[in-house]
Amino acid sequence: MVLLKRITTQYCENEDRIRLTGENADGSLMCLWLSHRFLNRLIPFLLDWLEKTSTSDVKASPPQSIPIQNFEQHEALAQLNSENSTKSKKPTPSFKEIEANQWLVNEVDIKKSNHILHLVFKNQKGKSAELLLKTIELRQWLFIICSQWEKSEWSSEIWPEWITCSEEIEISNWH
Repeated sequence: MVLLKRITTQYCENEDRIRLTGENADGSLMCLWLSHRFLNRLIPFLLDWLEKTSTSDVKASPPQSIPIQNFEQHEALAQLNSENSTKSKKPTPSFKEIEANQWLVNEVDIKKSNHILHLVFKNQKGKSAELLLKTIELRQWLFIICSQWEKSEWSSEIWPEWITCSEEIEISNWH
């Protein structure tokens, strides 16, 4: 199993899928394809986990929790923008670099702790890749997925009010 250290998330119009390109500790790359159907099942779970692990001391009911979630989401995006302005930009990998190591994700194993989510993406042939996300990193990744979702023109019903995909923020492909 490969532990992904850095990822980039991008909608690919030709495939009508989200491409998750990951880099492991030794710098090698792999490409995981995430279908619309797969993401429609995964995203509600991720959003629910975020709502339950809110850093706020106030545990509010869903209508009252929107301002709390909105605040925490904006905080995560501000940090993402700050990190991207100080990091050296790595060029987006070419398809040729990852052509030999790409596959469609069919399932995901999820392990939860207080503020870390452990995702193990798997395919039908036994390949797997794991991704560890802190709460703030998950918020950032969901924002990026949401922004790519808009490019895909898939129905946006899945996204809650507190994730604003169309927000103006400079994000790097690598995060």
